[in-house]
Amino acid sequence: MKRIINSRVQRALLLVPIALFVVSCSSSNTSSSGSSDSAGSLSIVVTNAVLGSVVEELARDIALVTVVIPNGKDPHDYEPSAKDVAMLMNADLIIEVGLEYEETLEGPIDRARDSGVRVFSVSDHVAVKDSDGKTHDDEEIGSHDADAQDENDHSGDDPHFLTDPLTLKQAIPALAAALAEATDANLDANSASVIEMLDAAHAAIVEEMTLLGEVPCKLVTGHNSMRYFADRYGCEIIGAIIPSASSTAEATAGSLAQLRQVAQEEDVRAIFVDEGTSDRVANQIASELGVSVFQLASHTIPSDGSYSAYVVGLAETIVEGLTQN
Repeated sequence: MKRIINSRVQRALLLVPIALFVVSCSSSNTSSSGSSDSAGSLSIVVTNAVLGSVVEELARDIALVTVVIPNGKDPHDYEPSAKDVAMLMNADLIIEVGLEYEETLEGPIDRARDSGVRVFSVSDHVAVKDSDGKTHDDEEIGSHDADAQDENDHSGDDPHFLTDPLTLKQAIPALAAALAEATDANLDANSASVIEMLDAAHAAIVEEMTLLGEVPCKLVTGHNSMRYFADRYGCEIIGAIIPSASSTAEATAGSLAQLRQVAQEEDVRAIFVDEGTSDRVANQIASELGVSVFQLASHTIPSDGSYSAYVVGLAETIVEGLTQN
């Protein structure tokens, strides 16, 4: 059973006086942050619910925000409907993670961009990690957009930075500027509030992770999705069932055999399965190792609509899994 956030973590999150919004749970639902005239005439489209929760905080009282990929759905394999494609084509601004995170939306987003729709890729404005976990130099932030591909090849980079509030924070000034340009509104106060929220979320995760005590934070995950979280909060990635940044890839018999051996040698205490990764193989490996499988809500914003609750929830699950015995 999932533990309740400890009182010190609760206090850290309550320090941030910002409104919480429920993210759209399907592409047919929209979430309005206010009743201004611009809200009825502007279409801000965000690819996924986790990013959408942050965009809603930035755009509150300014514009309507719509999320394409339903809450809890793996963005790697979501199949867009004709309605989704039309929504992207008619958007005033599309906000995506980028780096092939939204694999099946790439084609429709490219077509929308070619037709004149503005597209903001958050990955253009953070220090991303490559496939080996190495972070690109700070001066490269903003250099890996569509106009700079020849000079900076970022294919294969890790797009899962939404699990790290401090990496996500790097993009907030540019994201707020893009929203301000689209809405012709001053978002300075909203931007400052979101940055404060991300800092508080980071502090809450640090507090939560102290509950591990002397237990080493060694992670086996469904696919390569927790590198940013692990590097930020002192965890070691032992391996993944699907050794790829995409959950749509397939594990081989050889890679699974190697994972079993390494996990046994490292005395892992749990396996953490991301949303979108099959439980079957995870349960089989866990049974062989004598450990339990824990589900990471890697693509689900909780019912309160809060990014803070989302990312602290990841930490809670990891602490629960590693301290169960």
